[in-house]
Amino acid sequence: MTPRQFKKSLPWLELLWIFLILSSLGCAQSLPPDVLSERDVFELLDTSTAELPGQDTPDIAVEDIAQPDTRCTACCPGDRQCQSDSVRGICNASGTGFDEIACANGELCEDGNCSVAAVCHLGEKLCHDATTLLVCRATGTGFATHPCEQDSVCIVDQCVSGASNGTTCASAQDCAADKCRCGSDDTCPASWTPTYCTNSCVDQAGCTTSEWCMATAYHSAGHVYDHCVRRCDQACTLAGLECKHVPIHADGAIGWQQACVQKSLISVGEPCTSDAECVAGTCLLGYFNTGYCSRRCETGSCPSNAACVELRTGEYWCSLTCGDGALGGSAPCPLNVPDQRFDVTCKTKAVHGGGVSRVCSSTN
Repeated sequence: MTPRQFKKSLPWLELLWIFLILSSLGCAQSLPPDVLSERDVFELLDTSTAELPGQDTPDIAVEDIAQPDTRCTACCPGDRQCQSDSVRGICNASGTGFDEIACANGELCEDGNCSVAAVCHLGEKLCHDATTLLVCRATGTGFATHPCEQDSVCIVDQCVSGASNGTTCASAQDCAADKCRCGSDDTCPASWTPTYCTNSCVDQAGCTTSEWCMATAYHSAGHVYDHCVRRCDQACTLAGLECKHVPIHADGAIGWQQACVQKSLISVGEPCTSDAECVAGTCLLGYFNTGYCSRRCETGSCPSNAACVELRTGEYWCSLTCGDGALGGSAPCPLNVPDQRFDVTCKTKAVHGGGVSRVCSSTN
């Protein structure tokens, strides 16, 4: 008998010994036949080392036990992660670090892989111009163009019937967006000349690429609500409107651009008599002989034809530049054109945030 066979037989020798003792005491016959079955007696024994008859414990080789990957030090080979928005990293074969690989132009890293960056989300729509609707492609990588049907125009994010923005109107019913700029309160018949169709907006996305979303953030000054106005470059196609610098919604802030608006709207640098007239929000009185449309600009911005300068001691205001505002220039203040004013001159003033600029200033 081998040692292993002897070890297996030990529990059964103990079982035989128990039966012999019980038999000698005359107890074995008084017990029910199923009280001490073979398995019951077996469970009384130390089963941590015992084996049932016919049961054999398989031998497990050391090489069969899973071993940790000793190469995973800083990372595991092949692992991927984004090192930045435009760089992905792949763990090297030794697991000591990531090899960096730059994404191609127009791609972003996400979950360790470079992919083309989305420019829009599924279902997004907007107007490209008065007759073209843009719809985001399923991939999110661009827009597909959808021309509006005949007798309809694109407003905000859909094609609707009616006159397009910027065309003359007699009532709101004439306009695709149901808004006719007849006057400061849009009461028709018109108090303004000319009138024009428009739509309200909260940001530039609500207007076409040929319009600006004019903002009332500084003051309502005759336009009451934020709405789309035609862009311009010194001239307007609709007779009677004038190209002026107006505040607009721009990337979550208020900027300035030239737009076609009513001549009665007063922009930065123009004469005024009250704040309500000025799109910049303030009619600066007591500086020139006449009121001067402007705004305090320690925060915010000024139009491109003006600079934010210390016009009064400790106060920064938007003031028209003389020419491009460069030192040594000879261009006159626009307020002196065409007529010379004796209360206006060009002076070098400190610009908010640093630097200087030649701007229209008081002769006092």
